[in-house]
Amino acid sequence: MPNLQKEFRERISGYIIGAFGLAADYGDSLDFDAYMSFADISLSVGWELNEYLSLGAAFKTVYGDTDLRMPLFDPTGAALLGLTTTEANGFGYGFQVGALFRYAPFKLGLVYSPSIKISTDGKTNFPAGLGIASDNMSANIYQSERFGVGVSWQVLDELQVGLSYFRTDYGKNDKVAVHYDNLPTNILDLGWGTVDAVHAGLEYEPDDVWTLRLGGAWMNAGTPDYPPPSIPDAEGWIVTGGVGCRVARNTYLDVGAGYYFADRRIPVGVRNIGAGDVDLSGWMLGIGIRQEF
Repeated sequence: MPNLQKEFRERISGYIIGAFGLAADYGDSLDFDAYMSFADISLSVGWELNEYLSLGAAFKTVYGDTDLRMPLFDPTGAALLGLTTTEANGFGYGFQVGALFRYAPFKLGLVYSPSIKISTDGKTNFPAGLGIASDNMSANIYQSERFGVGVSWQVLDELQVGLSYFRTDYGKNDKVAVHYDNLPTNILDLGWGTVDAVHAGLEYEPDDVWTLRLGGAWMNAGTPDYPPPSIPDAEGWIVTGGVGCRVARNTYLDVGAGYYFADRRIPVGVRNIGAGDVDLSGWMLGIGIRQEF
């Protein structure tokens, strides 16, 4: 799976509180970690212009947190001096807009969220032998820019199919400039780029109790060969299935599972720390309860 994502959202009286992030932990195998997570608090508004068109917007306060254990090279980029550990956090502000077009039996949705700058402050610990144990730092990280478009087709009263495309641009985190109080600025070359994803799925409701779902998605790799293996990144696929059940008049139970698999070969090179064969596979499981009022 190119970018594993954790997400939580809850709507409370017109407010949506959510959190999502990316993370990879290699433990003792490579001693590299890279965590970059964001938590959103959003105030959203919607306007149904007519039976065909609805517009929406959200104004967001974003909390960003980074926890990096990354290599430190000499100025030539050839010699590894050791590992640095950095912890930093901060806030940023932004928005998101969307539109929904309805023309039975079709629906077309569009959503756009620009990149949001988050100014963080924290501290970096350095490897022994550099003459300084730690230094205060500041850096700008960016919540990704995202554009999505999706269409659904109500084929039958009980059958709906959908197709969507999302483009997520992490490019502003390609290079992160870390400014220190006492040391020169250090440029972290993360190499993060753009991830394109295509999703397809169908939903079948044989009766007013049960709902069956089936889906699949493809995502490309979002990083080049040279950066540290901060995120296990490869072109890959995921197949999903799920079932929903109305357990009470307005209460629904949803269960889903997905299997992802991806592979990539990174050639040996001076800068290619993660050289080798990347083979990713695994299961994701989810369960949810919905209450309608």
